[in-house]
Amino acid sequence: MSGLHLMKKGREHNRMDLHRDFTVASPAEFVTRFGGDRVIEKVQAEVPGSPIFVMQLAEHARHLEVQILADQYGNAISLFGRDCSIQRRHQKIIEEAPATIAASPVFEYMEQCAVRLAKMVGYVSAGTVEYLYAEDGNFHFLELNPRLQVEHPCTEMIADVNLPAAQLQIAMGIPLHRIKDIRALYGEKPWGDSPINFQTPANAPSPRGHVIAARITSENPDEGFKPSSGTVQELNFRSSKNVWGYFSVGAAGGLHEFADSQFGHCFSWGENREEAISNMVVAMKELSIRGDFRTTVEYLIKLLETESFQNNDTDTGWLDHLIAEKVQAERPDTMLGVVCGSLHVADAGFRKSMSDFLHSLERGQVLPAYSLLNTVDVELIYDGVKYSLQALIASHLPSYELRHNQVESIFLSAIDMYGHQFCPENLKKLILSETSIFDVLPNFFYHSNQVVCMAALEVYVRRAYIAYELNSLQHHQLQGGTCVVDFQFMLPSSHPNRYEP
Repeated sequence: MSGLHLMKKGREHNRMDLHRDFTVASPAEFVTRFGGDRVIEKVQAEVPGSPIFVMQLAEHARHLEVQILADQYGNAISLFGRDCSIQRRHQKIIEEAPATIAASPVFEYMEQCAVRLAKMVGYVSAGTVEYLYAEDGNFHFLELNPRLQVEHPCTEMIADVNLPAAQLQIAMGIPLHRIKDIRALYGEKPWGDSPINFQTPANAPSPRGHVIAARITSENPDEGFKPSSGTVQELNFRSSKNVWGYFSVGAAGGLHEFADSQFGHCFSWGENREEAISNMVVAMKELSIRGDFRTTVEYLIKLLETESFQNNDTDTGWLDHLIAEKVQAERPDTMLGVVCGSLHVADAGFRKSMSDFLHSLERGQVLPAYSLLNTVDVELIYDGVKYSLQALIASHLPSYELRHNQVESIFLSAIDMYGHQFCPENLKKLILSETSIFDVLPNFFYHSNQVVCMAALEVYVRRAYIAYELNSLQHHQLQGGTCVVDFQFMLPSSHPNRYEP
C-alpha cells in the first residue's frame, strides 16, 4: 500500500484524515480516484516550494523497539525488546516486554539490525531502535532514540540490568564486558574481567518472565481524554514483589493545568504474559486515587481485560479505534457512586467530631452535646452535576428485653460458682462496649443477687469515668441491704491541670 503524506509550513495535516482521503493501493488507483497530476498541482499551489512525500503505509502495524547498549570501544548489545503498540494519538499508554508478537527468528534479526546500526554510526550509551512491524512479518526502521525512555524498567525487570547505572559506567569509559550486570546476563562471573564475544556468546542471554507497564494520566476518558488538573486528597499505591510503580505527586499535592498529564507509571512482572496482565489488573484495582480530577485507571483496567489485548491481537491504531467507538470503562450506577461518596465524606466528619470530643474529655473539658455530630451535609460534583445530600447516623438497638437478658447473662457469668464475689476482668466487655447500656443498668442496682448489684454499680462507675484514672473503688452494704460504691478518681496524666504530689 502507498499513502500520500503532505507537509505544510512545518506542520503536518491530520494524519487520520490524510490516510482516509489519500490512501491508495497503487499509482494507478491514485490517478483514477484523485486525478493524479491535478491533485499534485493543487497541493503545490497551496504550499509553493513544499516537498510532497509518498510513503509506504503499514496497516495494522505494531510498534516494536530494541533496547541497545554500546560502549566507546565498538561493542554494542541488545537487551531484548519492548512492544509499545497500545497508543493514543501516537502517545504510548501500555508497554510490555519482551515483544512476543514477532516470531523469534524475525525479532532476533531486528535485534541484529539494531546492533549493526549502533556500530555503524559509532553510537555510545543506552538507546532505543524503534520499528514498525507489519502484519505480513516485515519491519521498517523508524528512529534511533538516543536516550533512556520512561518505559526502560520493562527491560530492567526481564534482563536484571540496571540501565541508568550501565549508562553511567559507559560514560566513565568502562567497556561492556566489565559491567557487572552485563557479565551476569551473559553467564559470566560478575566481578571478572575476561572478554565476552557478544556476537556468538557462550551463554546467550534470554529474558526472564514478562512485564506489563501502564501510564497513569489525569485525563477524562469520557470526554475524549481531556486533560484535567486539581488537588490530590489521597494517593495510595502498594508496591509488591511483582508490582512496582512511581508517582510524581502525593497526598495533599496537586496536578498543574499546564503540566504533562502523566503523573504515574506502574510495572507488573509475571512468569508469563497472562500472569503479568493479571498482576497489573489487581494492582490497578487496589490503587486508590482521590482528588478533584479524573484519571485513566478505570479505563486501563478495561483495556487490560479486553479480549483483544488478552489475545495480543492489537495494533497502533487499536486504542484510537476503541475511543472512536466510545468504549467506556465500567462504572457504578451514578446514584450508587454519589451515595457511597457521601457516606465516605460523612464518616470522616463523624469520626473527627468523636475524636475531638474524646480529646476534650482527656483534658478535663466537656464539649456541648451538639458538638457530637449525628448529621452531616455533603455536596459532591459528579459528571458535572452537583448533588446535595444529608447523612444521618441512625441505629436500631435490639429490644430492651433482649439487651436486658444479654447484660444479665454477662453479670451472672462474672460471678463465681458460689455467688459470693465477681471478677472485674470479666466485666470488661460491658465497660468497654460501644453499645448503649445506661438505660438497662439501673435495673440491676436492685437485682435479687447482691453480687450482681455490686457488679452493676462497678460497671456504671468505670464506664462513666472511663476518661479518668480510678485509684480507689470500694463496695459497701448499708443497713437494709442497699449496695453503695465509694470511689476516687484523678485527672488523666495528660491533663495540664493534673497535680502530682
